[in-house]
Amino acid sequence: MASINHLEETTDFPLTEPSVNPRLSVGYPITFKNYIAQEWLGKTDTADRIRKGYNELGVLGYTHLLQIRGDNYCAIRSNLFQTFSIENLTDCPLLAKMGCPEKVQECVGPIFEKYPFLEKWSFANKEEFHELGDAISVLKMCVGNLAYELNKVRTATTRMDGRVYFLHNLNSNPSERFDFSLMEAIKFYMFVKSAEFWELSQTGEELPNGMEHFFLRETSLSLEDFLINHLNNVGSIGGLEMIEMVLLGYTLGMQIRVYRISSFGKEDFITYYPPGNYPNERIINISAEDDRHYNVITTLNDVEEFHLSTNTYSVEPSV
Repeated sequence: MASINHLEETTDFPLTEPSVNPRLSVGYPITFKNYIAQEWLGKTDTADRIRKGYNELGVLGYTHLLQIRGDNYCAIRSNLFQTFSIENLTDCPLLAKMGCPEKVQECVGPIFEKYPFLEKWSFANKEEFHELGDAISVLKMCVGNLAYELNKVRTATTRMDGRVYFLHNLNSNPSERFDFSLMEAIKFYMFVKSAEFWELSQTGEELPNGMEHFFLRETSLSLEDFLINHLNNVGSIGGLEMIEMVLLGYTLGMQIRVYRISSFGKEDFITYYPPGNYPNERIINISAEDDRHYNVITTLNDVEEFHLSTNTYSVEPSV
């Protein structure tokens, strides 16, 4: 188990505010020590377990946390940010499906033609999407925004420059609609991936690891059921269920390694979505304090690179 002295050796990112800011989409790096001091100083069993969990992350080489806005998009937002942070984004399977924003928008129409019930897409009932047009038009905007961001990050001078660009763009945009549009775009690609698995299930083929029971749930016996009962709720009244974290991993083409901080000392302290063996460059790491609050964890080396990139960075707001 880590000693608190091990965590005290690290320092906060100089430009961060002295306290976490839950209104930011993605917060700036803060040491585990200072995060614990702000959020988990209580004397409850849960607080004690959380502190021990973060100490264990220190033993594993992590030093800092970037707090993700704790809404019902939290799981998607944290994993999207980490996917944008991988060493070679060109190898990201999701990016391989995309070209320029205009090209990727062209794929939306045929998918709507194949699955006309997608007109029931609710955009998590966010008022930011009201009066923007029909579902297909709004989803084209969403996937276009995502494709643009992916390409901007991919073509950045360094991996960290791309990461800093994306963080600033999420946090500096005056409208939450930009953030939400990226979340809805990922939901759309989750639907596309689920449709691939649905086709496999209908031909009797074996589903990938972790997806065997996806279409056996009473609430997702069909793709339309999945949309109405699950995807439409994500960002609104609910987040991702565990089996949907598996789907998210397949959608991103990454394995999601979740450190469940409140499960310190238990078998599920570290969980993988999807399960199985993946190369290190295809694994992204996040922490979870419960099934709604996911945060990004990182190392001191990454934070130092982050600081250097931020010093030379100029914000380019998105439309």
